[in-house]
Amino acid sequence: MSIVIDPLPAEAAPAAFADAIALAEAGQQRIILTRAGKPVMALVPVADLEAIEDAEDQAAAAQGLAEYERSGQDWPVFTVEALATHWGIDPADDADA
Repeated sequence: MSIVIDPLPAEAAPAAFADAIALAEAGQQRIILTRAGKPVMALVPVADLEAIEDAEDQAAAAQGLAEYERSGQDWPVFTVEALATHWGIDPADDADA
């Protein structure tokens, strides 16, 4: 659910903004701020922002995967030994753990 806050007189803005932040923080509202009647920004609960960022990450990963698959290249294959050598790790050291 979203609510719209239109421009407010300067003396009313701090209290109204504090109320808007409290609503968003409680996860009850998504607040749309406008300028000249046009949406310019939103205050959203952090959980909503995290969900948006997760969706963006998933979309970017899917796009990267699709681009790689379109390239026709084979997927690289790495052995444990090659990775251990690359990172300067002796796989025998882990065998005792």
